[in-house]
Amino acid sequence: MPEIELNTGDRIPHACLICAPSAEAALQKAKELAAAAVCSGTGKKPCGICRDCRKVEAGVHPDVVTIGRLADDKGKKKQNITVDQIRELSADAVVLPNEAARKVYILDEAETMNPAAQNAALKLLEEPPAGVVFLLCATKPMQLLATVRSRCATVKLAGAEADAPSEEAQALASGYLKAVNTLDLAQLFRWCSQNEGIDAQTMAAFLG
Repeated sequence: MPEIELNTGDRIPHACLICAPSAEAALQKAKELAAAAVCSGTGKKPCGICRDCRKVEAGVHPDVVTIGRLADDKGKKKQNITVDQIRELSADAVVLPNEAARKVYILDEAETMNPAAQNAALKLLEEPPAGVVFLLCATKPMQLLATVRSRCATVKLAGAEADAPSEEAQALASGYLKAVNTLDLAQLFRWCSQNEGIDAQTMAAFLG
């Protein structure tokens, strides 16, 4: 999906990738959009005064769920959001909302999903349950699979910057362009054969 300028009063797509210069800024925008999604007031949304808006602001709305890296036994955040967390999210997403007309899932530091988690999230984004909104927060969106990014409308906050491709991805692109420019199919086939085993993250950066 394309990058959009999304105000809280606009209709919210089923999936948004919120790119921000800090995790705090991304979460704040996600909270505003979540309030708009569940707002039960009239007129511009979020109204800020209905029961749903007030519960979102207080962080106690049962239909707005935040998923992030879990803490270990020492209270330190783990490195990744795991596939088990996304599977739990998927199971919960098909359950009807408790109070609001919709359910909202906020993925804090979405780029920390491990590859298995990203693939599980991709399936969910491709076939989302009715009445569910996914808000992916990221300061380094290029660490997400290109296929995950393509399923989301991008909301880019001021100061947010996409990650520059890695040196490995740049070298991969350079080699590919050289092979194509030679107009030599044999050389292009050799390039494909040599790079068939590249990892998913490098491939995502190359395709992105």
